[in-house]
Amino acid sequence: MKTAATTAGLLLLPLSGCAVTRPAPPRPGYTLAWHDEFDGQSLEQTKWSHYAPGPRRDAVNVKEAVEVRDGSLFITTSRHDAPQADGPAKPEFRTGMISTLGKFETTYGYFECRMRVQREVGHWSAFWINTPTMGKPEGDPARAGVEIDIIEYLRSADYADKANHTIHWDYKTPSYKRDFTRVTLPEIAEGFHTYACEWTREYLAFFVDGRETWRTSKAIPRRDQYIILSVEIGKWGGDIRQARLPDGIEVDWVRVWKRL
Repeated sequence: MKTAATTAGLLLLPLSGCAVTRPAPPRPGYTLAWHDEFDGQSLEQTKWSHYAPGPRRDAVNVKEAVEVRDGSLFITTSRHDAPQADGPAKPEFRTGMISTLGKFETTYGYFECRMRVQREVGHWSAFWINTPTMGKPEGDPARAGVEIDIIEYLRSADYADKANHTIHWDYKTPSYKRDFTRVTLPEIAEGFHTYACEWTREYLAFFVDGRETWRTSKAIPRRDQYIILSVEIGKWGGDIRQARLPDGIEVDWVRVWKRL
Protein backbone atom coordinates (compact mmCIF):
# COMPACT_ATOMS: atom_id res chain seq x y z
CA MET A 1 0.00 0.00 0.00
CA LYS A 2 1.87 3.05 -1.22
CA THR A 3 0.08 6.05 0.24
CA ALA A 4 0.96 9.73 0.46
CA ALA A 5 2.43 9.09 3.90
CA THR A 6 4.59 6.34 2.44
CA THR A 7 5.93 8.33 -0.46
CA ALA A 8 6.55 11.50 1.54
CA GLY A 9 9.93 10.12 2.61
CA LEU A 10 11.09 9.29 -0.91
CA LEU A 11 13.63 11.09 -3.06
CA LEU A 12 13.05 11.54 -6.78
CA LEU A 13 16.18 10.76 -8.77
CA PRO A 14 16.51 11.36 -12.52
CA LEU A 15 17.45 8.29 -14.56
CA SER A 16 17.42 8.33 -18.38
CA GLY A 17 14.79 11.04 -18.37
CA CYS A 18 12.56 9.27 -15.83
CA ALA A 19 11.95 9.94 -12.15
CA VAL A 20 12.97 7.03 -9.92
CA THR A 21 11.94 6.99 -6.28
CA ARG A 22 14.44 6.08 -3.58
CA PRO A 23 13.68 6.12 0.14
CA ALA A 24 15.12 9.06 2.06
CA PRO A 25 17.42 8.19 5.00
CA PRO A 26 15.59 8.21 8.36
CA ARG A 27 18.65 9.68 10.08
CA PRO A 28 21.70 11.63 8.86
CA GLY A 29 24.73 9.61 7.85
CA TYR A 30 22.93 6.48 6.63
CA THR A 31 22.57 4.93 3.18
CA LEU A 32 20.13 2.25 2.04
CA ALA A 33 21.70 -1.23 2.20
CA TRP A 34 18.71 -3.56 1.74
CA HIS A 35 14.96 -3.15 1.36
CA ASP A 36 11.73 -4.73 0.19
CA GLU A 37 8.83 -2.48 -0.83
CA PHE A 38 6.57 -5.50 -1.58
CA ASP A 39 5.66 -4.13 -5.00
CA GLY A 40 5.56 -7.53 -6.71
CA GLN A 41 2.91 -10.22 -6.94
CA SER A 42 4.60 -12.79 -4.69
CA LEU A 43 7.17 -13.08 -1.92
CA GLU A 44 10.64 -12.22 -3.24
CA GLN A 45 12.48 -15.53 -2.92
CA THR A 46 15.92 -13.93 -3.19
CA LYS A 47 15.16 -11.92 -0.05
CA TRP A 48 12.88 -14.06 2.12
CA SER A 49 12.18 -17.65 3.13
CA HIS A 50 9.28 -19.12 5.07
CA TYR A 51 10.45 -19.52 8.67
CA ALA A 52 9.71 -22.32 11.16
CA PRO A 53 7.14 -24.15 8.96
CA GLY A 54 4.80 -26.60 10.66
CA PRO A 55 3.48 -26.68 14.25
CA ARG A 56 4.69 -23.84 16.47
CA ARG A 57 3.15 -22.89 19.81
CA ASP A 58 -0.65 -23.08 19.34
CA ALA A 59 -0.71 -22.81 15.55
CA VAL A 60 0.64 -24.25 12.34
CA ASN A 61 2.87 -22.06 10.18
CA VAL A 62 1.92 -22.41 6.52
CA LYS A 63 3.11 -20.72 3.33
CA GLU A 64 -0.47 -19.89 2.39
CA ALA A 65 -0.69 -17.46 5.32
CA VAL A 66 1.87 -15.19 3.62
CA GLU A 67 0.80 -13.15 0.61
CA VAL A 68 2.13 -10.18 -1.36
CA ARG A 69 -0.42 -8.05 -3.21
CA ASP A 70 -1.42 -4.44 -3.78
CA GLY A 71 1.99 -3.17 -2.67
CA SER A 72 1.97 -4.87 0.75
CA LEU A 73 2.92 -8.06 2.54
CA PHE A 74 0.11 -9.78 4.46
CA ILE A 75 0.53 -12.44 7.16
CA THR A 76 -2.91 -13.74 8.08
CA THR A 77 -4.19 -15.91 10.91
CA SER A 78 -7.13 -18.15 10.02
CA ARG A 79 -9.08 -21.04 11.52
CA HIS A 80 -9.43 -24.43 9.88
CA ASP A 81 -11.30 -27.00 11.96
CA ALA A 82 -10.01 -30.55 11.48
CA PRO A 83 -12.72 -33.27 11.35
CA GLN A 84 -12.45 -35.97 14.03
CA ALA A 85 -13.76 -39.52 13.63
CA ASP A 86 -15.07 -39.79 17.18
CA GLY A 87 -16.06 -36.28 18.22
CA PRO A 88 -16.46 -32.62 17.31
CA ALA A 89 -14.06 -30.98 14.92
CA LYS A 90 -10.72 -29.98 16.43
CA PRO A 91 -9.89 -26.29 15.93
CA GLU A 92 -6.66 -25.64 14.07
CA PHE A 93 -5.21 -22.18 13.60
CA ARG A 94 -2.83 -21.28 10.81
CA THR A 95 -0.46 -18.37 10.51
CA GLY A 96 3.01 -17.60 9.12
CA MET A 97 6.52 -16.26 9.55
CA ILE A 98 9.23 -15.18 7.11
CA SER A 99 12.91 -14.41 7.55
CA THR A 100 16.02 -13.32 5.67
CA LEU A 101 18.12 -16.13 7.19
CA GLY A 102 20.78 -17.17 4.68
CA LYS A 103 19.78 -14.39 2.29
CA PHE A 104 20.46 -11.17 4.15
CA GLU A 105 22.36 -11.04 7.43
CA THR A 106 24.29 -8.05 8.70
CA THR A 107 25.89 -6.39 11.71
CA TYR A 108 24.81 -2.91 12.85
CA GLY A 109 22.49 -0.54 11.04
CA TYR A 110 19.11 1.12 11.23
CA PHE A 111 16.29 -1.41 10.73
CA GLU A 112 12.78 -0.14 10.06
CA CYS A 113 9.39 -1.46 9.04
CA ARG A 114 6.09 0.24 8.24
CA MET A 115 3.32 -2.03 9.48
CA ARG A 116 -0.34 -2.22 10.45
CA VAL A 117 -0.79 -4.62 13.36
CA GLN A 118 -3.61 -7.08 13.99
CA ARG A 119 -6.91 -6.07 15.59
CA GLU A 120 -8.05 -9.32 17.22
CA VAL A 121 -7.05 -11.10 20.44
CA GLY A 122 -5.17 -14.37 20.66
CA HIS A 123 -2.21 -13.77 18.38
CA TRP A 124 0.77 -11.46 18.44
CA SER A 125 2.86 -9.83 15.77
CA ALA A 126 6.55 -8.99 15.72
CA PHE A 127 9.30 -7.38 13.68
CA TRP A 128 12.58 -8.70 15.01
CA ILE A 129 16.23 -9.52 14.41
CA ASN A 130 17.63 -12.87 15.46
CA THR A 131 20.80 -14.95 15.52
CA PRO A 132 21.33 -18.60 14.52
CA THR A 133 23.88 -19.02 17.34
CA MET A 134 21.95 -17.90 20.43
CA GLY A 135 23.87 -18.87 23.56
CA LYS A 136 26.84 -20.27 21.63
CA PRO A 137 29.08 -19.43 23.36
CA GLU A 138 27.01 -19.04 26.50
CA GLY A 139 27.62 -15.84 28.42
CA ASP A 140 28.98 -13.94 25.42
CA PRO A 141 26.10 -12.17 23.62
CA ALA A 142 28.51 -10.10 21.54
CA ARG A 143 29.75 -13.27 19.81
CA ALA A 144 26.64 -15.46 20.14
CA GLY A 145 24.12 -12.81 19.15
CA VAL A 146 21.00 -11.32 20.69
CA GLU A 147 17.32 -11.61 19.82
CA ILE A 148 16.18 -8.02 19.22
CA ASP A 149 12.39 -7.63 19.25
CA ILE A 150 12.03 -4.24 17.60
CA ILE A 151 8.27 -4.35 18.17
CA GLU A 152 6.08 -7.08 19.62
CA TYR A 153 2.35 -6.49 19.94
CA LEU A 154 -0.40 -8.61 21.44
CA ARG A 155 -4.00 -7.53 21.21
CA SER A 156 -5.26 -8.66 24.63
CA ALA A 157 -7.53 -6.73 26.96
CA ASP A 158 -4.63 -5.68 29.21
CA TYR A 159 -2.23 -4.69 26.42
CA ALA A 160 -4.41 -3.35 23.60
CA ASP A 161 -2.62 0.02 23.59
CA LYS A 162 0.85 -1.24 24.53
CA ALA A 163 3.79 -2.89 22.78
CA ASN A 164 7.15 -4.29 23.84
CA HIS A 165 10.74 -3.61 22.84
CA THR A 166 12.79 -6.57 24.13
CA ILE A 167 16.22 -8.13 23.88
CA HIS A 168 16.99 -11.75 24.84
CA TRP A 169 20.36 -13.44 25.12
CA ASP A 170 21.63 -16.86 26.22
CA TYR A 171 18.11 -18.14 25.50
CA LYS A 172 17.50 -21.77 26.59
CA THR A 173 20.65 -21.79 28.70
CA PRO A 174 21.16 -21.39 32.48
CA SER A 175 22.48 -17.89 31.77
CA TYR A 176 19.30 -16.66 30.04
CA LYS A 177 18.66 -12.94 30.44
CA ARG A 178 16.48 -10.26 28.93
CA ASP A 179 15.92 -6.53 29.03
CA PHE A 180 12.74 -4.84 27.89
CA THR A 181 10.38 -1.92 28.10
CA ARG A 182 6.66 -1.65 27.50
CA VAL A 183 5.52 1.48 25.69
CA THR A 184 2.02 2.93 25.55
CA LEU A 185 0.87 3.59 21.99
CA PRO A 186 -2.81 4.63 22.10
CA GLU A 187 -3.24 4.51 18.33
CA ILE A 188 -1.14 1.43 17.58
CA ALA A 189 -4.01 -0.54 16.02
CA GLU A 190 -5.19 2.42 13.94
CA GLY A 191 -3.47 2.40 10.58
CA PHE A 192 0.23 2.11 9.77
CA HIS A 193 3.16 2.99 12.01
CA THR A 194 6.91 2.83 11.49
CA TYR A 195 8.94 0.74 13.96
CA ALA A 196 12.72 0.93 14.00
CA CYS A 197 15.91 0.00 15.83
CA GLU A 198 19.31 1.63 15.51
CA TRP A 199 21.96 -0.99 16.29
CA THR A 200 25.44 0.38 16.93
CA ARG A 201 28.54 -0.84 18.78
CA GLU A 202 27.48 1.22 21.81
CA TYR A 203 23.68 0.88 22.05
CA LEU A 204 20.35 -0.33 20.70
CA ALA A 205 17.85 2.52 20.26
CA PHE A 206 14.18 1.88 19.46
CA PHE A 207 11.79 4.19 17.63
CA VAL A 208 8.08 4.45 16.83
CA ASP A 209 7.15 6.87 14.05
CA GLY A 210 10.57 8.51 14.34
CA ARG A 211 10.35 9.10 18.11
CA GLU A 212 12.87 7.31 20.32
CA THR A 213 11.01 5.15 22.84
CA TRP A 214 13.80 3.11 24.47
CA ARG A 215 17.57 2.68 24.57
CA THR A 216 19.70 -0.07 26.10
CA SER A 217 23.35 -1.13 26.17
CA LYS A 218 23.00 -4.30 28.24
CA ALA A 219 23.79 -6.75 25.43
CA ILE A 220 25.09 -5.62 22.04
CA PRO A 221 25.59 -8.31 19.37
CA ARG A 222 28.68 -7.98 17.20
CA ARG A 223 27.83 -10.65 14.63
CA ASP A 224 25.60 -10.88 11.57
CA GLN A 225 21.90 -11.35 12.30
CA TYR A 226 18.76 -11.76 10.20
CA ILE A 227 15.27 -10.22 10.04
CA ILE A 228 11.96 -11.92 10.91
CA LEU A 229 8.35 -10.84 10.40
CA SER A 230 5.89 -13.03 12.27
CA VAL A 231 2.43 -13.62 13.63
CA GLU A 232 2.21 -16.24 16.39
CA ILE A 233 -0.51 -17.77 18.55
CA GLY A 234 -0.23 -18.59 22.23
CA LYS A 235 -1.87 -17.98 25.59
CA TRP A 236 0.16 -14.80 26.05
CA GLY A 237 -2.01 -13.07 23.45
CA GLY A 238 -5.37 -14.12 24.92
CA ASP A 239 -7.88 -16.71 23.71
CA ILE A 240 -7.63 -17.06 19.94
CA ARG A 241 -11.02 -18.80 19.93
CA GLN A 242 -12.57 -15.41 20.74
CA ALA A 243 -10.99 -13.74 17.70
CA ARG A 244 -12.90 -12.83 14.57
CA LEU A 245 -10.76 -14.42 11.91
CA PRO A 246 -9.14 -14.04 9.45
CA ASP A 247 -6.99 -11.27 10.88
CA GLY A 248 -3.32 -10.37 10.70
CA ILE A 249 -0.71 -7.80 9.78
CA GLU A 250 -0.03 -5.73 6.69
CA VAL A 251 3.55 -4.59 6.00
CA ASP A 252 4.18 -1.73 3.60
CA TRP A 253 7.97 -2.05 3.52
CA VAL A 254 11.12 -3.15 5.36
CA ARG A 255 14.39 -1.20 5.05
CA VAL A 256 17.90 -1.55 6.41
CA TRP A 257 20.29 1.37 6.42
CA LYS A 258 24.04 1.36 7.02
CA ARG A 259 26.34 4.20 8.05
CA LEU A 260 28.20 5.91 5.24
